[in-house]
Amino acid sequence: MFSRNRYLFVDLLRAAALAAMTGMTVFNTFLSPDYNGDFLLSLLHYAVSLSAPAFIFISGFVFVVSSQGRLDELRRFGGYSKHKLRRIALILLVAYSMNLPFFSFRAMLTQASPSDIRSIYNVDVLQCIAVGLLILLAGRILIESERRFRFFTIAMALVFTLPAPFLWNIDFSRFIPLPLACYFNEAHGSGFPLFPWAGFTFAGATLAEYYLKARETFNEKNFIRKLSIFGMTSYLICFIIICVVNRYAWFQLEPSPLFFLERFSLITLLLCACWLYYRRTGAEAGYFVDVGRQSLIVYWLHLQIITSRLWNGRSLSSIAGGTLGINECLIAIFILLAAMMTTAHVWGIIKRDNPGLAKKIFLTAICGAIILFLIR
Repeated sequence: MFSRNRYLFVDLLRAAALAAMTGMTVFNTFLSPDYNGDFLLSLLHYAVSLSAPAFIFISGFVFVVSSQGRLDELRRFGGYSKHKLRRIALILLVAYSMNLPFFSFRAMLTQASPSDIRSIYNVDVLQCIAVGLLILLAGRILIESERRFRFFTIAMALVFTLPAPFLWNIDFSRFIPLPLACYFNEAHGSGFPLFPWAGFTFAGATLAEYYLKARETFNEKNFIRKLSIFGMTSYLICFIIICVVNRYAWFQLEPSPLFFLERFSLITLLLCACWLYYRRTGAEAGYFVDVGRQSLIVYWLHLQIITSRLWNGRSLSSIAGGTLGINECLIAIFILLAAMMTTAHVWGIIKRDNPGLAKKIFLTAICGAIILFLIR
């Protein structure tokens, strides 16, 4: 069974990814255009751009690790399977709720423009994660052999990454309904369509399979060493190839397999660094790691603070978007992270010490939000 104390390095990487996503959101929303083109800022933007693939990667990794030891219950479609399905449904609910142009059913009917309605269907990080987890859940239930399941995760990673360049510019709404078409590419505004982003979910699941096998054979340290070598070697190869082909007009980096492999290589190095940190320091879980453990509420919270119309019908993004300097953005990131860490820590304590109360709070919040949406 999944033990939090044994896999703190995973929570640490997820917390770091969420912190980086917060930084990226703040800079993209509030930083003045006067800083565009700054080299250090471009370097920082590249670094934090790893946050989304790392977050998606960890979802697949954690799914496999947390399912270990409960496969029989999973395949009987018992309580654990239903728990996983409820979790996936919750992720989708939160994902689409954040796309709503108005948190009011009446406003949706009377004020929403056709473009507002279309934006609801856009696929972001959470939709991508939910679909990837649903496919992983189906694979875990239907495939009993561990070896075949590994082949399945590898095959799915290839399915979502290799065809991406060919699917990138196709308007799928000509063939299927728009809500489904948005899952294939960015043609209608999706930020994280399944191609190629879902490939990170299955790459994480695959790596978790090999990691667990190494741990069972007491070969964990050697596995991390080999993974580090792979990460450094593959990143250098990708970097050299990209520098060469990037000069050609026909080359488009983002949907290409090189885009996937370059970021996957860096994520593996970050994962190894987190593992090494806990291996050498013996540190315990802290406030920062709590952010990773309560990732869904933290992800939702930081976006709501920035984009929700909480200030006399206006959002912080509309009030101060594109007006802040670097130092002011750093202060905003610090404040947001402090709020997220406090919320995650308090919610983690409630879930641990009084799970019944946590469930009641959660259900009350969900039902209250739905009622408020309907009556506003």
